[in-house]
Amino acid sequence: MEYNKNEWFGRWTNFESYIYSEEPAMKQCWAEAEEIAKAMPMFKNGAKAFWQIACNTINEENPVRLGGWNIAPTIEAMSIEWLGENGQSLGKQDYILSTIIPKGLEAKENFLFEATNAPENWPFRYLLAMAPMPERSAKNSGGLLSHLHFQYASNLEMLLKDGVLCKPMWYATMCDGEGTLLERCNIIRALHRIPTKP
Repeated sequence: MEYNKNEWFGRWTNFESYIYSEEPAMKQCWAEAEEIAKAMPMFKNGAKAFWQIACNTINEENPVRLGGWNIAPTIEAMSIEWLGENGQSLGKQDYILSTIIPKGLEAKENFLFEATNAPENWPFRYLLAMAPMPERSAKNSGGLLSHLHFQYASNLEMLLKDGVLCKPMWYATMCDGEGTLLERCNIIRALHRIPTKP
């Protein structure tokens, strides 16, 4: 798996903002998703309910729902500013790529990043993430918004034990923060195999 730093830089928005959105177009997408979900066992309690659990960013270490990231280049790798859902900064640190986890989220190779100067108990000291997909430029030709699944913790053992994910069903997700309303709606459609709109 190739680590392409340029795909990470920029603004990212927490997928949870899609789940709780009051935008009429987003609410309509979720209504369509709920209809489709009735035929899928994984969504037995409803589509929204499933993603609310899987993508939750509040945990025992972080009491604030995430709003997103601002990611910028550094000499070694990248800096990440973590934002709360109201846009407040939760802290900013420089991260280096520590290693590649052979079997992480979606049983695929994942990147493991470490904040170089963060306090030991900082909840975002370690970041485990899939590569952004598709490329951020894909939206320019009608493709989906770039997005990625991730996990975070202050302690590596809260993420991995003997190379295995401690919480394999935790799928916190960030999406390209420059997406239009239509592009954001198409992420919801794609997740539930509903045809996307041009």
